[in-house]
Amino acid sequence: MGYGTDLIRLNKGRHVMKVIRDQWPVGQGCFASGIIDADGDAPLHYVYDCGARNLTHLTPIVSHYTERTDNLHALFVSHLDSDHVDGLDRLLATMSTDTVYLPYLDVVSRTLAVMQADAEDRLTGTYLEAEMRPDQWFGSRGVGRVVFVQNQGRPPEDGFVPREPDRPRATEKDRATRLQEYGTIPSKDFSSSVSHTRGGQVFEMQVGGYIEAVTANQTSWLLVPYVPPVDQQRAKEFRARVRQALNLGANARLTADRIVQHLRTKTGRRALRECYSAIIDGGAARNHNHVSTSLYSGPAWPGQARGPVYNYWNNPAFSAYMGLEPNFTGWLGTGDAKLKDDRTRRLWLDFYRNLAPQVGTLLLPHHGSHRNWHADLLNQLPARCFIAAADDQDAGYRHPSPGVVLDIQSAHKTLIHVTKDLCTRFSETIQVGS
Repeated sequence: MGYGTDLIRLNKGRHVMKVIRDQWPVGQGCFASGIIDADGDAPLHYVYDCGARNLTHLTPIVSHYTERTDNLHALFVSHLDSDHVDGLDRLLATMSTDTVYLPYLDVVSRTLAVMQADAEDRLTGTYLEAEMRPDQWFGSRGVGRVVFVQNQGRPPEDGFVPREPDRPRATEKDRATRLQEYGTIPSKDFSSSVSHTRGGQVFEMQVGGYIEAVTANQTSWLLVPYVPPVDQQRAKEFRARVRQALNLGANARLTADRIVQHLRTKTGRRALRECYSAIIDGGAARNHNHVSTSLYSGPAWPGQARGPVYNYWNNPAFSAYMGLEPNFTGWLGTGDAKLKDDRTRRLWLDFYRNLAPQVGTLLLPHHGSHRNWHADLLNQLPARCFIAAADDQDAGYRHPSPGVVLDIQSAHKTLIHVTKDLCTRFSETIQVGS
C-alpha cells in the first residue's frame, strides 16, 4: 500500500502506555484512528469518523486499517454527513465493533438535518435511515452498543473534570488496558430498536460523560466527547410547523416513522421542505448549524505523557520530536463544529477549558473552512499542529480556506494538509507512564 515504515518504536517499560494516532489520507472527508496500547497487551482501537467524498481513495485505506485488528472498541461519529460516514458500511462489515457514540438528536433536529441534505441534493435512502433511525441502522450492522451523547442539560460549571475513579485496585495479573465509561444511562427515546442491537444496549451519555482507558497502575487516557446544544427556539418553531404540515392532533406524537413516511412521497417531502425554508432564511442550508460531536483524546492531567513524535510522511525532514514539552499531547477533533459562531465557540471552550492546555493537535472544523473557524482559537489553545483533512487546494472545495491558512501561519503554528495523497498521512506517537 506504500504507507511507509512503522512508527518510531519507544522503549517499553513496565506499565507503559503508548498511544498512536493517525489521520488517514482520504481527501475531502475524515478518517482518524487511535491505538491505546499498554505493554503490548490487547491494545484498544478507536475511530473518529470514516467518510470521504471520493470512495475510490477511502475504500482501500479502510481495508488496510481493518487488517490491523478484528475488533474496534469505540467508534465516534461526529455527524452523519456523507463525507464523514460513507466508509462506515465497509468498516462495520469487516470488523466487530463494541460501541458507537453518536450526537443525541431529537426527532425535530434529525428532521432538520434530513431537510438540509434534501436542500443540498444529497439525500439518499441510506442517509435517511441512518439519520432518522440511527440506533437501528448501527445495530443491524452488528454494533454491540449504541450510545447517544447528550447535548441538553447543565454542563459542568467549571468545565469538564474527570471523576474520581471508582474501581478496585488492579492486580499484577490484570495488566491489560481496559475501557471504563462514565455518565451513561439506558435510553428512553431510542427504545424501539431493542431487537436490532445485541442485548438491547441503547444508552445516553449525559453531558460531561466520558470514556477512560486505564492500565493496571492507574495510568489513564481519556476520550471526551462534546455535543453543542441545539437552538431550542428554532427547533420549537420547526416542530410546530411540521406538526401542522402532518395534520397531527394535540395528543399525537411526532415520531421518526411519521417523518419517514412523509419524506417518501413528493407531496410530503415538499411540505417538510416548506417548513425548513420558513425557519432557515431563504432555505439556505449554510444558516443551519450542524450538531457535530467533538472529541478530546489525551491524558487527564498535565505531565502524564511524553512525546509526541510527529511523522509527516511526504516530508522526512519534518519528522522530529516536537513534543519535548509533555503537556501538549492531547488531540481535539471538531467534525463540522461551527466554531466561528461566538456562542458555540464559547460553550465549546468552556467545556474543554481544563483539557485545552494539553491540546497539541487540533483537527480543523469542516476541513478548514472559514465558515467554521475563528482566529481566537489560536489564543485559547496551545496547539502546535492544525490538521486540514481535505482535497488538494486546486480541487473541489478549496479547503483549507486561505484566511485560515494565513491565521495559522501568522501565529507561527504548523498547518498539516492531509489530502488523498498517501504520502500525506499524519501520525503521532505518545508515551504515557514510566
